[in-house]
Amino acid sequence: LKGTMSFAPSQWFQSPRFLFSAALLSGLACATDAAAQKDVIYWIDGTVSRDVRIKEFSLVTIKYTERGSKDRAGDQVVRIELAEFNEEFGGVLEARDPDGMVTMARDFIKRKPLLAQVAFLESARLYLEQNNAGTAFETLKELIAADEKGGLVAETFRTKFDYYIGNGQFGDARKVAKKFTDEALNNGWPEGFGHEGTFMEILAMDVSGNGKPKELQTRYSDLLRTVQGAYPKIAHQAEVRLAASLQASGDKDGARRLYDG
Repeated sequence: LKGTMSFAPSQWFQSPRFLFSAALLSGLACATDAAAQKDVIYWIDGTVSRDVRIKEFSLVTIKYTERGSKDRAGDQVVRIELAEFNEEFGGVLEARDPDGMVTMARDFIKRKPLLAQVAFLESARLYLEQNNAGTAFETLKELIAADEKGGLVAETFRTKFDYYIGNGQFGDARKVAKKFTDEALNNGWPEGFGHEGTFMEILAMDVSGNGKPKELQTRYSDLLRTVQGAYPKIAHQAEVRLAASLQASGDKDGARRLYDG
């Protein structure tokens, strides 16, 4: 683990897994043949599958074509780039018009639920940027209603958690994290989601200042042992927070061992 021990409460969850930025869309729009655009999948092991077609994305699995049909567990996905989103929603996104995007998304729910969910998610983020959290959260409800088992449902928990952490509403953040963990465990989602929810619960307690250092360190350590190797993103986050907690409580040697490891 290398790098600084500084930490901004929301930094780990403000880098969205599913990026549809204006810059990205602008680049895609420059392609000479929109029909030839393909989807992209970024995986937790750091690899990237380009020039694919995503056929289905649920919490349980992602199915796609890449020199034949393939599938992997839904918790292995870091983010996706959906070429069709640019084709259908590029105009309203460039105009930063979440109302228009929501209206369009509703038309795709039955025909293309994943595309609708992408649009609902991006709309919610635009509403949050415009300081309209109430409408953002209502839009996230529409995302879930479009497909309760869709792969982007996990993003509704992350988005709300990040909002609450960023606004110092640590109790609400912890409730969201606990619900994420419970939903993952009770509904048979891939185990990575449950581990992520657990990390979010610990993080909310940590940054609130109400957690006892030894308890936090034990929980981070237990989670780290569980996810190391299998879920590198969660492991890295837990390691960073554990090192910061050790340093803050005076165990600089313990923190240094993590950073030098």
